[in-house]
Amino acid sequence: MSERERYRAPPQPEPPPPLRVRAADLYPRVKAQYDEPGLDAGFTPICGEFVKWVGRTADGGTIAMSTYRLHLQPRRRESAGASVPLRLIDALEICDLLCLLILCKHGRQLK
Repeated sequence: MSERERYRAPPQPEPPPPLRVRAADLYPRVKAQYDEPGLDAGFTPICGEFVKWVGRTADGGTIAMSTYRLHLQPRRRESAGASVPLRLIDALEICDLLCLLILCKHGRQLK
């Protein structure tokens, strides 16, 4: 064995392949919680939005919360519902057993 071969560095191991992470893996889909079977959220989620919770209101409509918004849909489907982005909500107040007051940051109130 020559002097050069004796002091030569051992071969370096090959680096592992780069880790491939899909965008869908960063935010996994959560299973929605329904208060009653057969309830519908009342809106079509946009890209990256997932429905977290769907319940029934006192007047027979639906209330749904997603990762992006709170949606209130009255019992009559032909009338428009109200969608409030979650970051726009300033406070929620429960006035009595059947009344939820949503105070928005821009001054709007939903009852």
